[in-house]
Amino acid sequence: LNWFQDFGSTLPDVFALTLPTLCYRILMMVWALWVAVLLLRLMRWSWQAFSKGGYWKKAPAITK
Repeated sequence: LNWFQDFGSTLPDVFALTLPTLCYRILMMVWALWVAVLLLRLMRWSWQAFSKGGYWKKAPAITK
């Protein structure tokens, strides 16, 4: 199958960027802490929105 070969060009050079495992672990810890803080803020905001005007609201009076 010579017609599949690319004549006259060479393959590009390959390189790999590697970092120590400690860098990956630090990055994951920072990301996990960011997500935890974001969830705490969201929970505080949602509780304030839920409890606005009182936790238990009275049903409207039925008039006849």
